[in-house]
Amino acid sequence: MCGASSAQVGLQNSQIAFYNQLTSQYSTIFGQSQGILSALTKAFEPILAKGPNQEGFSAAEKTALESQATTGVGENYSKAQAALATQQGAEGGGNSFIPAGAQEQQKAQLAQSAAQLQSSEDLGITQANYAQGRQNYQFAAGELGGVAAQLNPTGFANSATGAGGAASTTANEVSQANNSWMQLVSGAIGSAAGAYAGH
Repeated sequence: MCGASSAQVGLQNSQIAFYNQLTSQYSTIFGQSQGILSALTKAFEPILAKGPNQEGFSAAEKTALESQATTGVGENYSKAQAALATQQGAEGGGNSFIPAGAQEQQKAQLAQSAAQLQSSEDLGITQANYAQGRQNYQFAAGELGGVAAQLNPTGFANSATGAGGAASTTANEVSQANNSWMQLVSGAIGSAAGAYAGH
């Protein structure tokens, strides 16, 4: 029997349908991906543009941290002042005299200690702020790198191209099978003509 088998025709139809489905899905997914990737790009490009030496805290966050540090140091300094005054008043059972210069020196040392603690707290906040900025920058760079990879849909395109190629190959095989009767007829006619010419 000549012509393509029903299995070959069925395979050809399935491959064409699969190719059409892939290309249709690709169009839909590409459009959706573009919206998502555009939003990600819009969110992360400003962070990347600021470079690795940017601050990472918002103004409100930084103010809150600085205020908390100042309040904490102030409260501790106030408690330490009260404790020092109590200690100075209790020296020698409260009957011995501490020279004013010595008392002032102790108060100055306490104030200097509080100032150093405040500076240390401020420095820690500044360092954490810039460390967060570098982390934000690196994260943004990584995310935008991922966006760039998604904008290169080679894998999906290769799948669609492969499906199209398979469908084309099968269609060619079906066409050849369907036209095989012509080759048989031509061969038979050629043989008959040759045999007739030989008589």
